[in-house]
Amino acid sequence: MFVLVAGPPGSGKSSLAVPLATELGLALLAKDEIKEALMGVLGPPASGEESRRLGRAAVMSMLALARSTPRSRWI
Repeated sequence: MFVLVAGPPGSGKSSLAVPLATELGLALLAKDEIKEALMGVLGPPASGEESRRLGRAAVMSMLALARSTPRSRWI
């Protein structure tokens, strides 16, 4: 089971996702964490378009991880 927390920037998605994952005993795959890791390797985006592209790459990485994650419960 996966729960997707979505909403506009600054709406509290991350603040909700952490306790929700803990309460439900589910893995937490966070786009911001993946984006930070990508920036650690690739460097910060130089423009708004590069930032959006990096965000899309982070989302696609997160979805690929979710698809390949075994059905076990981990945090």
